Amino acid sequence: MATENRPAGAQLVIRWSADKTLSGLHIQYTEQVIDLDTGLAIAVVDGPAIPIGDAAGAVLLVDAVGEVAAAALQAEHVEHGLRLAAEAERDAQAAARQQAEAERDQRAAERDALQAELDQVRGAHGPDFIPQDVFMDRWKTAELAAFYAAKSFDPMLEAFDALVTRIGGVRIGSERAVDGRAYLIERGILSAERADAVFAPVSA
Repeated sequence: MATENRPAGAQLVIRWSADKTLSGLHIQYTEQVIDLDTGLAIAVVDGPAIPIGDAAGAVLLVDAVGEVAAAALQAEHVEHGLRLAAEAERDAQAAARQQAEAERDQRAAERDALQAELDQVRGAHGPDFIPQDVFMDRWKTAELAAFYAAKSFDPMLEAFDALVTRIGGVRIGSERAVDGRAYLIERGILSAERADAVFAPVSA
């Protein structure tokens, strides 16, 4: 069986005398015995212990220390990279959270501005103006059903509905509101009594 010894590692060997004083400092390589037929390691053997004071031992020590330093430097680089990746992920999450908060605040501001504008419009019209939500709440379900069924083929009802939506309500004394009220009665969608209730001033 053909074999070959290959380097497997190195270790620092410290020798002490019986009186507990340093008697020797050596570096020793370990070798794997490789079966050349199979490529498998069949044994691990210790090489000779070379004194650090020898030139050969000094070279071996420098090599071993260099390998340790290189491994430590590589580990430091890996740790630094992982730390940078973690910081980048954290910053990205913080940026996404800030963007979501900014969008939420913007939507809230737009909603508040729209509500303020609507409140201002309602307040400026006075009691003769019926806000659209109040106006529509006054209709009975059957009356609304009749209105929307007729509106699909009646341009006057379509125009009245569009007007209410556009201005956000009904101005009771306006010509178009008066005509609209009369037309609703004429079409039988509202009775005169129900029209009085639907078109009544808000303060009444």
